[in-house]
Amino acid sequence: DTETLQGGQPPPPGGPHSMAHGATPSAAGAASGRSSSPRRTGDQEADLRDAEGAGYQGPLPLPHEDGPIFTSFKQELAPFAAEAVGTFIITLTFLINYREGVKAQGVISNTFMIMAMKFTFDTVSGANLNPSITISLLLSGRLRFRVGVKMIVAQILGAVCAGSVRFSISGEHTPYINIGPKVGHNWGQVAFVEILYTSLIVFVFLNTAASTRNNPRDDRNGFFGMAIGFVYMAGAFAGARVCHILLNSAIAVGVTIVDFRSTGVMRLAGWGYLMHDIIGAFLGTWLYRLVRPGEFDPVAQIDGSEPRETRSHKAASRVCAEFIGTFYVVLTKTLNRTSNSYSEPWSMMALMTSLVCSLRDVSGGYFNPAVTVSVALSRRGVLDVPTAVWDVIIQLFAGAMATGLVAGISRHVADIRLGDAPEGAVAFVEMAFTCLTCYVALATVTTMATASKTQQNNIAGLAYGACHMVSGVAAKDISGSILNPVVALAFSTLNAVDGNHESCMTYIVWELVGGVLATCIFFLTHPHLYAGRGGKDIDVDSRVPVLELAA
Repeated sequence: DTETLQGGQPPPPGGPHSMAHGATPSAAGAASGRSSSPRRTGDQEADLRDAEGAGYQGPLPLPHEDGPIFTSFKQELAPFAAEAVGTFIITLTFLINYREGVKAQGVISNTFMIMAMKFTFDTVSGANLNPSITISLLLSGRLRFRVGVKMIVAQILGAVCAGSVRFSISGEHTPYINIGPKVGHNWGQVAFVEILYTSLIVFVFLNTAASTRNNPRDDRNGFFGMAIGFVYMAGAFAGARVCHILLNSAIAVGVTIVDFRSTGVMRLAGWGYLMHDIIGAFLGTWLYRLVRPGEFDPVAQIDGSEPRETRSHKAASRVCAEFIGTFYVVLTKTLNRTSNSYSEPWSMMALMTSLVCSLRDVSGGYFNPAVTVSVALSRRGVLDVPTAVWDVIIQLFAGAMATGLVAGISRHVADIRLGDAPEGAVAFVEMAFTCLTCYVALATVTTMATASKTQQNNIAGLAYGACHMVSGVAAKDISGSILNPVVALAFSTLNAVDGNHESCMTYIVWELVGGVLATCIFFLTHPHLYAGRGGKDIDVDSRVPVLELAA
């Protein structure tokens, strides 16, 4: 049961299954791909026959030989031990960080612990650390059923141990963990928020870790752990006024254990979250299939090659990607504004980073009409005008859908306001920071990775997200840091529902002006990407070396 790496990817050479510390040279040579492959044991042959008979889609595992220190049994146990330990640490961190009301320090702590565990256990078990993610891998054909069940059992065991340890730390003084709806909200609204953001964390995991296109086995990306951790930050801050966000059914089990040990009553709140997270796993997998239908190609799953996609598949995937991304942008922005929280910049930075890392290679990851217009005008060859028009239409439709959902989820839409500063100040700030966002997108999202051993663009998502962090802090008290015509329309619509008819036209016009200005600046700073007529690229991979420019 060693094929536990998502995406059907076997452990890489030099990874945890290629040579344990102290293993014999013959075992190391065999696992590292030398010509003399070791003979499989009878049990391994039986496992391979079972895998083939069950229609397992993915490359078969590498054989193992017993070493003087670690036997093959212990090597095969390692992924499940990693899942238990990682889930234990994440759950215990959440339980210790819990405070009545959502505290920014606790959310940030949980976020970076998720990142740390994802990067730590990636090469051991694939770093699922969440039953919802494991379920999504089973649904997408990336994991054998028997292996998936064992991983879920290991994760639950880790969560149970974390709950017991948390109670042991404080004993009878352990605080009651109230994860239900906040004042003025109900369980239906909790379900919507938890399901939507659990589906997002599953969606981001599948796109950044399991995708053979976004995370190929021979050129792994360096952002998947960051992207997954940031989803938790985005959801926890956005839903703070509705409920506590878990996004992990194992944590729900840990919460239930603590409550039972401290009160003697088995409350239903934890089980409710458990069901919401499982539903989120199904929804996230379905969304993943919409944006990457080629990943379900049996040939790509078996040999790990890039998925085969037709032109119609790519067009449909692009539409779905821009819709999903824009929907979550508007949803998160508006929910944060109803919380009237200064954590909004963190939440939006985290969300944009995760979405761009997930969907940049599908649709470009724009999610903003101003950015879309800027990229189309740049004539970089990545977005033509008809496609840009369709993108904007899809973005507007997604924004309208998210606005309607927020109106149903939150009882605090009256707190959503555009900026209160003079119109001139609002216009300048929105133009300037939208220009910054569009320029960064042009310079990072529309260009190839810099010349290096990897072709992965590991900084595009973080750079794009950083713009929202900067503007959210600097411009919030002036213009509200909208930076997106779709968000401006959403805010204006919710204001109108509340009886406050604020016009959003100032925002939309100056945001589009900022996009055009960003394109002009890009022309001036990146002339080496253009040549001859029509501004078409000479060579997308061409670079002007820094030393050459300095000379």
